Amino acid sequence: MKSMILITLCLLLAGPALALDAAATAECVGSDHIITVTGYYLEEIGGEVVDGEIVGIVFECEAIGVCEPGFFFPETPLPFDPQPSPDGFPVYTAQCTITPPLAGAAYRYTPYGVRPDGSLVATQHNCDADQRSYALASCPGVPLVRGTLVHAGASGSEILFGIQNCEANCWTESVWLNLTGSMVEELSGLPWTALLDQTVDVFGDRTYCTMPGGDYNTLTAITLASDPGCGPVPVQAESWGGLKAMYR
Repeated sequence: MKSMILITLCLLLAGPALALDAAATAECVGSDHIITVTGYYLEEIGGEVVDGEIVGIVFECEAIGVCEPGFFFPETPLPFDPQPSPDGFPVYTAQCTITPPLAGAAYRYTPYGVRPDGSLVATQHNCDADQRSYALASCPGVPLVRGTLVHAGASGSEILFGIQNCEANCWTESVWLNLTGSMVEELSGLPWTALLDQTVDVFGDRTYCTMPGGDYNTLTAITLASDPGCGPVPVQAESWGGLKAMYR
């Protein structure tokens, strides 16, 4: 745990300006999250790779709907080994498996490059208008968003709805998607009037390479929240001894 705190304090983002393209994805396998990141490595100015400037990859891990501090994983950074690609920029990939310390919560995993001095290099996904590099691990039965279903205007004859997050309880992921009444009813199995101004749980994932005006989420279900008071997601703490990293 001490080393996780230390690397958190090393989030300096100092030194030469680099562009580290990254897109992370997450897969739920049992109680584990398998996190994979792939991207390009290039110098922001000059177009040449700086050998040895980045020596590893780590993920910032943040529980959603739980007011717990994030942490960095793994303690020993994943190997960073960019390879030539037909696009002309070195391409890299890294993967690890983590048993999250809080079972029952969705997690956001944001990749960072690690310099030799321990400072970190931020990443972004340079794909259309979508620069999000993080992955979401929203396993079956675990809500990604909790908030209030509210009116959000209209489009022609369609009434539009949005989700106002329960921010006070650290529901930090948002639904960037205008929901129509028919979508709300299809996802919930209820008339939208039964959900309007009620606290709801939203299940789904994020999209990738979204064009301007596109949907930043894909949703699978909307239900009345298990806690109508907009409270945190119920979680069960797991042992830190259960954490493990597997590299590829």
